Amino acid sequence: MKQDKLIKLFLNELPNPELEQKILFEQNAELAGESYCISKSEEDFLIQAGDEKGFAYGVQTLAEWLRGNEDAEFPEQGICGSPEVKVRGVDRFIMNTDDEEWWLTEEYWEQYIQMLALSRINRLCFATGFDTEYLSPPYPFLCRDGKRALTRQHR
Repeated sequence: MKQDKLIKLFLNELPNPELEQKILFEQNAELAGESYCISKSEEDFLIQAGDEKGFAYGVQTLAEWLRGNEDAEFPEQGICGSPEVKVRGVDRFIMNTDDEEWWLTEEYWEQYIQMLALSRINRLCFATGFDTEYLSPPYPFLCRDGKRALTRQHR
């Protein structure tokens, strides 16, 4: 299976690099996007997923489990997961001259985006402007069903 950057990032989180050779990947059309199931045989771990992000999150979950349960038996029923919320995002604001330096380096953005990926953030809203709120993006809590603004009776 061709591994995308996100999968490679999470493979680097494994507590032992040799474990990468013991992970098998299998596409499972019954699993929704970003969903995964991990099972273990005698020798290998099998990660089934509905898409590439599911494989990546499966690897991340396995790495987290292995780091926290070094001496424990892998759960017989396996580990399955899927996101509770489809869009998980953060806002990053560049508003004035005080912000001129931090965002100029490629190193900053590589570390920042890696941190977002490790936190399973899948959306970054980047806002620029002056020291005012009128250029800020609207937030989901201002809308009902993502379609119309809330009235006083809905608050």
